[in-house]
Amino acid sequence: TNNIVGQYISIYSDKSFLILIALSGIVLSIINSYAIVAPFIIQIEMGLSPVFFGWLSFYGSACQFSSRLVSPKFIRQHGASITHLKSWYILMLAGVIMSTQIVFKPFMDIVVVQANDLNITLGIIIFTIGLSLALISMHFIIPFIISEALSNTRQNKGITGAAYSAGGMFVSFIITSLLAALPFEGAGTLGIFYLTLSIIGSKTSNYYHKSIYLPL
Repeated sequence: TNNIVGQYISIYSDKSFLILIALSGIVLSIINSYAIVAPFIIQIEMGLSPVFFGWLSFYGSACQFSSRLVSPKFIRQHGASITHLKSWYILMLAGVIMSTQIVFKPFMDIVVVQANDLNITLGIIIFTIGLSLALISMHFIIPFIISEALSNTRQNKGITGAAYSAGGMFVSFIITSLLAALPFEGAGTLGIFYLTLSIIGSKTSNYYHKSIYLPL
């Protein structure tokens, strides 16, 4: 038992491992934050049914499945490191697209006041495009993080994997708790959140590459 505890202490004392855990938590927060706010966006803001939310979740799963099939090709062509760094911009684009609703929603509420169906349709399109990009970005970002976390350690692989998973979920819990504490302003709030995650994730990844593992 003491040996196992000692291994966990050694793993969590590794600065580079802690950075990878933070990055993992950021990526997990993409889907966890969606799970927190999406029901309110779909059913309250857009006034759509739980059935539509179910179909949207199915669509999100399809996006993730597709990206898992496609991402290995990009990794083979460009390398896991470069793919990881560049894919934060996919999440950034998702955040920008979703956050446009904060800017344009008041305008649309006035202009399309007599055409509420069109207003809802535009909101759904913007939200779906942003969501698609955010979920797709996950499987282009995460492979490098997992590879680094499990390869750059002398500890038992099983304990390392458990420490990585538990740490990532804990970081994601903290991040998504911050989202839950924010005033709810619809899809635009999620967009701002994704944009913030992409900026923090990109800067953290660049720091990891430059200062800890791969100088660019």
